[in-house]
Amino acid sequence: MSSGDRSSTGNVWIDIFSELIDEELDYTDKWSLNFNYKITDTLSREKKKEGWKISSRHVYASFCCSKCHHQWNSARVLVIFHYRLREKTERGHVIMRPFRQVCDACKSNGEHYEIPRFSEDKVEEILLGLLSKIKKNCYGEDYLDDGIDSSRSKVYRTKPHKSSLCEACRDGICCQDDYKDD
Repeated sequence: MSSGDRSSTGNVWIDIFSELIDEELDYTDKWSLNFNYKITDTLSREKKKEGWKISSRHVYASFCCSKCHHQWNSARVLVIFHYRLREKTERGHVIMRPFRQVCDACKSNGEHYEIPRFSEDKVEEILLGLLSKIKKNCYGEDYLDDGIDSSRSKVYRTKPHKSSLCEACRDGICCQDDYKDD
């Protein structure tokens, strides 16, 4: 896996996910990754019956305002994954949502949220954590490795979290624990 610093786009997430599935998952099921900016941190009873699971965590990301070009970093960007394996079709599906933030410089009246940008290394780290959840919850593997190499993990210092600028705070789900699994 490359260790670049270029900012992530949806294609980078999908490409790295596909590579990790090929490298890390010893099963023949086909997995796909898609984005959905409407998913939440809960599942309906029907979704649970359909086999959907949730994984979420707060991570470090950077932002750049598309209006005034102000740049900032946040160590508290919430990323939520919904995932399931459909054994009959041998297909796994992952839906993800990285939560956005409003620019503090121009504020955009709280109407325009910017999408976070992640380094490729961070994307890989996040997806390795997700894959360990998939291995445990979809394939019954005994161990749980969150994909984080503690010797490589950095402690990021950023300014205090401004909940008025955070989409996850607006939705009432940002201040939960850093990890969630259902």
